[in-house]
Amino acid sequence: MELFFGSPKRLLGSGVALLVIFAIISPAGFNWLMVRVFNTLWPWGKVVGMLAAGWYVMGSIFRPAPKKGKKGD
Repeated sequence: MELFFGSPKRLLGSGVALLVIFAIISPAGFNWLMVRVFNTLWPWGKVVGMLAAGWYVMGSIFRPAPKKGKKGD
C-alpha cells in the first residue's frame, strides 16, 4: 500500500496509471467515466474561472499608484 500511495506524487501517478490501464482495457467504460467527470466538474470550473477573472480585473482596477521617487534614482 505504501508503494503506491506513499506521497501525493505517487498517489497521482498511481491514479493516472490506473486510468490508462482502464482506458486500454475498456475504452467505452473509460469514455463513459470521463464524460461523467467532465459534466460534474465543468460548472465548478466555470465558477473558479469567473472568480479568477474577477480577481484579476479588480486587482488591476484597484492597484495602488506607484510612489514617486527622487529624480536621480
